[in-house]
Amino acid sequence: MSQTTRYDVKYDADAETWRVEKAGASRATAVYPDKHDAIGRATELALAARPSRVVVHDRDGRIEESRYDDRGVAA
Repeated sequence: MSQTTRYDVKYDADAETWRVEKAGASRATAVYPDKHDAIGRATELALAARPSRVVVHDRDGRIEESRYDDRGVAA
């Protein structure tokens, strides 16, 4: 089985934006002013990079939600 690609959605308090970060990348994949839009983009990226996982953090950095399917489909 392939290694799972992980995308995190995190709040950047300095810029007041939501960042989509691919695990292991040196910079954000995408940046959005709205959390909902960032989650949508992370899900799109995850669906294209199966197997994959989307981890959504709250403003304090705690994991709020984790979306993963063993078939590699982000729910």
